[in-house]
Amino acid sequence: MATPKANVVEVIPTKENVDYDRIYKFRTAEVLKRFKFLSANRDVNDRNVAKILRQITEGRYGSKFIPVIIVDINTLAVVDGQNRIIAYLRAYKQGCEEPLKVVFVDVPSDYMDELIRVLQDGKKWDNRDYFKRAIENGNKACKAILDWCYNHSELCVCGKEPKPNYSYAMSFIYGKRMDKEVKDLSLTVTKNQLEFSEQVYKEVLAIMKSMKYRRQAFLEGMTQAWYEIRSKKDNKNFFLEEMGLDYFTSHLFDVMGSYQTTTRKEEWLGRFHSMIENLYVRYRKEAA
Repeated sequence: MATPKANVVEVIPTKENVDYDRIYKFRTAEVLKRFKFLSANRDVNDRNVAKILRQITEGRYGSKFIPVIIVDINTLAVVDGQNRIIAYLRAYKQGCEEPLKVVFVDVPSDYMDELIRVLQDGKKWDNRDYFKRAIENGNKACKAILDWCYNHSELCVCGKEPKPNYSYAMSFIYGKRMDKEVKDLSLTVTKNQLEFSEQVYKEVLAIMKSMKYRRQAFLEGMTQAWYEIRSKKDNKNFFLEEMGLDYFTSHLFDVMGSYQTTTRKEEWLGRFHSMIENLYVRYRKEAA
């Protein structure tokens, strides 16, 4: 038997020679088609398949971080990973040669249905889970953002049992989500970013009150748009600096019209542009 570190490709083991501690690798559709889907398993999710396919064929690291699938050595039935297999089959049709990683297990026949439920009834990780993991692994930026949320609770702590809303916080601190960096434990934060976030938070809070809005899901997209304007990446920031934020917020409700909230940053950006321009014209007329 080969050593556990050997790179075994295109060899489906038998129960007699399988190494349960090895990750086996396969690169051809012919091999993958030998794995069986169980009727008791959940249906293939086309949306998930498409996401996995994009990662395999277009992602920065290809299939490097895609989890292994689990296959029963007795029947070659897929215990976990149907969507991944379909995605790899489609990738191979496109000429991709990224390897699918497989771990074999010996599942008692009377336990298969229960095992599938155990594996598939688990809750999908959300960003709170990833932040918790990062904090426990000593990531200082994630710990700083946790503290930041509780120090800015009016907009960044939500729920009946107060919990930090990391997505909102990242909008104030970075102007966008940083989910990838949180997941791979590479997130960093600078003193300048934290200082600028104080300005953005103060201004967004004033805008929310001026618009007579309560915290809702649209806050993330709205904050990202405002962050872009105030980080001087947007020429409308010049108008804001001249007329002052107090003037802008005190007259904001007057120029809102019948605007409906949206979660999309680009729509908020366009609306902010319009409101800033309208109020700047009014400001100049009043100053004349």
